[in-house]
Amino acid sequence: MRTALPSASLFGCGVAACLAWRAGLYVTATLATLISVCIAASRSGGSPLPPPIANAKPSVPVADPEMPLLRAMLDQIPSPLVTLTQPGKLQAINRAARTLFDTDGRLKDPPQELIEAIRDGALGHRRTVKLAAAGGRAVSVSVATLFGPEGARVLAALTDVQAEIQTAEAAALRELLAVLGHEIMNALTPITSLAGSASALMEEGTPAGLVQVRDALEIIMRRAEGLDRFVQGYRALARVPAPILRPVRAGDVLREATALFDATWGRSGVTLEVVLPQTDVVAQMDAGLVGQALLNLLANAAEAALAGCPAPTVRLSASAYAGGVMFTVTDNGHGVDQSRQAEIFHPFTTSKSGGSGIGLSLTRQIANSHGGSLVLDQTENGPGATFVFKLP
Repeated sequence: MRTALPSASLFGCGVAACLAWRAGLYVTATLATLISVCIAASRSGGSPLPPPIANAKPSVPVADPEMPLLRAMLDQIPSPLVTLTQPGKLQAINRAARTLFDTDGRLKDPPQELIEAIRDGALGHRRTVKLAAAGGRAVSVSVATLFGPEGARVLAALTDVQAEIQTAEAAALRELLAVLGHEIMNALTPITSLAGSASALMEEGTPAGLVQVRDALEIIMRRAEGLDRFVQGYRALARVPAPILRPVRAGDVLREATALFDATWGRSGVTLEVVLPQTDVVAQMDAGLVGQALLNLLANAAEAALAGCPAPTVRLSASAYAGGVMFTVTDNGHGVDQSRQAEIFHPFTTSKSGGSGIGLSLTRQIANSHGGSLVLDQTENGPGATFVFKLP
């Protein structure tokens, strides 16, 4: 009875891993696999599992008669399993791994990126790498650390995620094409119709017809300019530069943003209230990109305030928080309708006539590139909207 419970657990985990994999539950299959290997390691004193050799007969008695059962169950798991036996040395411990790396056991020339991913996984950082042995396919590396009399060993399960990545990329491409198609067709349809009407009026040659031709050409010109702004906005989103991080004072960023705001909106009637941090707050950031992000938020806030209040006011502040620095932009406009709050950060989504719909999306990209965030913090109390731009 002493070994009955571990044996049942081992068998159950192996069966669960196989069934979960066939059902497409890859994370569950990986966890079941790691648990089964941990049970086996505890039963065998932590020694590595040697790969089976075809037509070979054991020269010594097998210490645990259930080890062949464990090998058989591991060989049924489609996910390749490898173990880091010593620095830079990988051992394939199931059929999928031996087939993937074309080896009977130890990998002669293990991929360095895989070793680094396994080491990172042991520290709690899960990674995805592309393996030349798998035809350049992406695999997710799940890691467990086993402890035994011989010390700690690291076990890794490699899950093929290429299909999931391709599915996500295809979905993103479809969404992008849908947006591009919608915007371009919205611009081209009236242009085509007006061009046809203008051509017909030109053939008539009447004074009234020539006036209509002039009006049609003016509309075509405006629509073409709108389409050009859309294309330029798309190019701007596609070419956001990587930030160059330097220590910058939050107060300096606010002062520069204030000067730019006054130059643009100084005669519009919008009052800008600036609240400098009480202490000298310094954070790692790209001052140029962060300044552009704040200017986008201030421009949106000014437009919202002008449209929603007889005394338009925008408030800009900065403060320290546990993780870094937080910039806040608030207006006293009508706020963001609840039905639109989920989509305002989507590219090319705007409720303003003539707007490009890239300001908030571009600003969020800048925040994300710094490892920060941009959120709408709108409550039901009071008018307007508040955007919070956080940097770590």
